[in-house]
Amino acid sequence: MVRISDHPNNRLRRGDAASLAPRLQWAPTVAAAGGRFGADYLIVERRPGAPLSRWWPDLTMAQRHEAIRQLMSAVRTIHSTQAPRALLASRTAPTF
Repeated sequence: MVRISDHPNNRLRRGDAASLAPRLQWAPTVAAAGGRFGADYLIVERRPGAPLSRWWPDLTMAQRHEAIRQLMSAVRTIHSTQAPRALLASRTAPTF
Protein backbone atom coordinates (compact mmCIF):
# COMPACT_ATOMS: atom_id res chain seq x y z
CA MET A 1 0.00 0.00 0.00
CA VAL A 2 1.38 3.40 -0.92
CA ARG A 3 0.40 6.63 0.83
CA ILE A 4 1.59 10.01 -0.38
CA SER A 5 1.13 13.17 1.66
CA ASP A 6 0.80 16.70 0.34
CA HIS A 7 0.69 18.27 3.81
CA PRO A 8 3.81 20.01 5.18
CA ASN A 9 4.29 17.84 8.28
CA ASN A 10 6.50 14.85 7.29
CA ARG A 11 4.02 12.57 9.10
CA LEU A 12 4.41 9.67 6.66
CA ARG A 13 8.18 9.93 6.57
CA ARG A 14 8.14 8.97 10.25
CA GLY A 15 6.91 5.52 9.24
CA ASP A 16 10.46 4.24 9.59
CA ALA A 17 9.88 4.47 13.35
CA ALA A 18 7.85 1.27 12.96
CA SER A 19 11.16 -0.57 12.69
CA LEU A 20 11.73 0.24 16.38
CA ALA A 21 8.72 -1.81 17.46
CA PRO A 22 9.09 -5.53 18.04
CA ARG A 23 8.18 -7.68 15.02
CA LEU A 24 4.70 -8.96 15.67
CA GLN A 25 2.38 -11.07 13.54
CA TRP A 26 -0.21 -8.31 13.20
CA ALA A 27 2.22 -5.49 12.42
CA PRO A 28 2.59 -4.37 8.81
CA THR A 29 6.07 -4.33 7.32
CA VAL A 30 7.31 -0.91 6.26
CA ALA A 31 8.94 -1.30 2.85
CA ALA A 32 10.01 2.35 2.53
CA ALA A 33 9.43 5.81 3.96
CA GLY A 34 10.92 9.09 2.90
CA GLY A 35 10.47 12.03 0.59
CA ARG A 36 10.89 15.69 1.28
CA PHE A 37 9.03 18.18 3.44
CA GLY A 38 5.46 18.45 2.13
CA ALA A 39 5.82 15.48 -0.22
CA ASP A 40 6.58 12.48 1.96
CA TYR A 41 5.56 8.89 1.36
CA LEU A 42 5.07 5.60 3.18
CA ILE A 43 4.98 2.14 1.58
CA VAL A 44 3.81 -0.82 3.68
CA GLU A 45 3.03 -4.39 2.79
CA ARG A 46 -0.70 -4.98 2.98
CA ARG A 47 -1.70 -7.60 5.54
CA PRO A 48 -4.17 -10.31 4.51
CA GLY A 49 -7.76 -10.01 5.65
CA ALA A 50 -10.33 -7.25 5.93
CA PRO A 51 -10.68 -4.27 8.27
CA LEU A 52 -12.34 -5.04 11.60
CA SER A 53 -15.10 -2.53 10.79
CA ARG A 54 -16.35 -4.85 8.01
CA TRP A 55 -16.48 -7.86 10.35
CA TRP A 56 -17.85 -6.08 13.43
CA PRO A 57 -21.60 -6.20 12.62
CA ASP A 58 -21.51 -10.00 12.25
CA LEU A 59 -19.37 -10.77 15.31
CA THR A 60 -20.86 -12.36 18.39
CA MET A 61 -20.43 -10.57 21.72
CA ALA A 62 -17.64 -13.01 22.66
CA GLN A 63 -15.85 -12.32 19.36
CA ARG A 64 -16.18 -8.57 19.90
CA HIS A 65 -14.67 -8.90 23.36
CA GLU A 66 -11.77 -10.90 21.89
CA ALA A 67 -11.23 -8.28 19.16
CA ILE A 68 -11.16 -5.52 21.78
CA ARG A 69 -8.70 -7.54 23.88
CA GLN A 70 -6.41 -7.97 20.87
CA LEU A 71 -6.58 -4.24 20.05
CA MET A 72 -5.78 -3.34 23.65
CA SER A 73 -2.79 -5.66 23.55
CA ALA A 74 -1.53 -4.09 20.31
CA VAL A 75 -1.86 -0.54 21.67
CA ARG A 76 -0.15 -1.56 24.92
CA THR A 77 2.76 -3.03 22.92
CA ILE A 78 3.09 0.09 20.77
CA HIS A 79 3.05 2.39 23.78
CA SER A 80 5.65 0.33 25.63
CA THR A 81 8.17 0.38 22.78
CA GLN A 82 11.40 2.04 23.86
CA ALA A 83 13.29 4.32 21.49
CA PRO A 84 17.05 3.76 21.18
CA ARG A 85 19.16 6.16 23.28
CA ALA A 86 20.87 7.49 20.15
CA LEU A 87 17.51 8.55 18.70
CA LEU A 88 16.43 10.18 21.96
CA ALA A 89 19.68 12.16 22.11
CA SER A 90 19.43 13.32 18.50
CA ARG A 91 18.33 16.90 17.87
CA THR A 92 16.82 15.73 14.57
CA ALA A 93 14.70 12.99 16.13
CA PRO A 94 11.21 12.83 14.59
CA THR A 95 8.27 14.08 16.61
CA PHE A 96 5.51 11.49 16.80
